[in-house]
Amino acid sequence: MKPVVSEKFERLLQLARTPGQGAPSPPLVHVHRAVMLLHGDCAAEISRVSLARELGLNRDYLGKIFKRCTGMEIREYLNRLRVLKAAEYLAGCDERVIHISGMAGFENLRTFNRAFCRVMEMRPMEYRRMSRKREMRQVEMSANDETGKDVVCYKIRIPEP
Repeated sequence: MKPVVSEKFERLLQLARTPGQGAPSPPLVHVHRAVMLLHGDCAAEISRVSLARELGLNRDYLGKIFKRCTGMEIREYLNRLRVLKAAEYLAGCDERVIHISGMAGFENLRTFNRAFCRVMEMRPMEYRRMSRKREMRQVEMSANDETGKDVVCYKIRIPEP
């Protein structure tokens, strides 16, 4: 399975939340704020333009620094968050996949299935079956506020290799 967030981004987030390391660079602060907004409501309709407007930044600048800091585009990061949210629902409830895809923020089932397969390397129904049968290991994706406190944390279970 592909990592949910890149090691480079994890190091940057750690820097941003470690007190006493000096002030993080402005691009890192902007990316951190963007990540906080994305984690806040990943099911909402969010675009690079709306995110940049919320942060008071140029959309191209935000896209550039986000990719440089995280190793992925905003849309890819958002889709990974949405897939993690959907995986929680799949493992924990019996809702139909089409409803879960909507609750996670995907506009249609086809896009959801492609994103889910890309991130989890299996289909949603396979994940649901495996999550109920096999031993799973936990993977987390979180963001922290300015004080270093966890704000949002997605904890999902993925099949052991």
